[in-house]
Amino acid sequence: MTERKLDNTLFVHLRSVINQALPLEYALRAARQANPIELEQLSAIGSKIRQYWTDLGASAAEIEAEDLMAFAWDTVQVGFPLTHRHGRRYPDRTFLGIIDRGLAGVREKFGSEVDALRIPATGYFRIVDLLNGNDILKLLNAVVRCLRDAKAYEAKDAIELKKFVLGIREPVHLHPGMAYVATTRPDGEREVEQFGLVLDTKMELALPDLMRQMREFLYQFAVRRESMRPAFVEDRTSHDLIEAFLRDEMFGHIDKHTVTRLDGFVGPLTGLYCWDLVQRHRQEKRKSAVDEAIAGTLAIYPKGVREVGEDVIRKNYNTARVTINNVLFGKAAPKKARNTRRRSPGKTL
Repeated sequence: MTERKLDNTLFVHLRSVINQALPLEYALRAARQANPIELEQLSAIGSKIRQYWTDLGASAAEIEAEDLMAFAWDTVQVGFPLTHRHGRRYPDRTFLGIIDRGLAGVREKFGSEVDALRIPATGYFRIVDLLNGNDILKLLNAVVRCLRDAKAYEAKDAIELKKFVLGIREPVHLHPGMAYVATTRPDGEREVEQFGLVLDTKMELALPDLMRQMREFLYQFAVRRESMRPAFVEDRTSHDLIEAFLRDEMFGHIDKHTVTRLDGFVGPLTGLYCWDLVQRHRQEKRKSAVDEAIAGTLAIYPKGVREVGEDVIRKNYNTARVTINNVLFGKAAPKKARNTRRRSPGKTL
């Protein structure tokens, strides 16, 4: 019997965040394979940025809760914080002063070090996302719980917030052919920011990438408009742009969802978990790294979902491996060599 289709908000939200998170997980592993030394050095700079915030007076809890690491990394890498935190206000003027001072000086303090470590991946992803990613085992268990809960609800049911899978790292996409810019214009005794996007007219740019970045720009524009107005001022333009972005992202209108089936969520995550185990076992010089990783993945395979054997885990691992190896960061895929040998009559080549 065919399992009923889920269309409640719990499942729709889960589908959205998983489809956003998976490309990041594949990309950061591809980056670690291609540029492990640079990423280790960027991670070391991250430790210095954390100390930088501490020296300014931010507590460890504030650094985590308020995404200060992401704010700093974005400012160094792009010039502006890009974290999706619309509507956040800081009534504590002391803490707001820490943020303002920190962002004003972070580019000067760390910019040259970071610029020397630019790699292909940082043209397409934020450094803070590449260095962190998600805890795959924790995410896998949360997804299974959420799928189980989602089966109990109809489309229009109200669902408690605690049922949702929250805190998943979803990437803010970049592109080397695009850059955010900001200038100011005089307006009486004050200055008004002018915020824009510069597009490279020579660089190859696929239409889906262009449309995704234009939508991201409109979101960032709306957030900046909103943040520069008093809390009591309602800005319908910002509100409508943010709402449209979130709606399009939720339903896969920005990046088409590739994982949509109810039984399609566990496979990619177990494949990634197994891939990570393989890398760890190979570093430990184990002879049967893949076989041991498959056994290790079966050992943590969630209860309450369809039972699988080693063949399924091996398939999931190979899918993850191929997907990671095919992340090219803008490089053209190598063309397969054409077979120019002539076929002899009656001979199978």
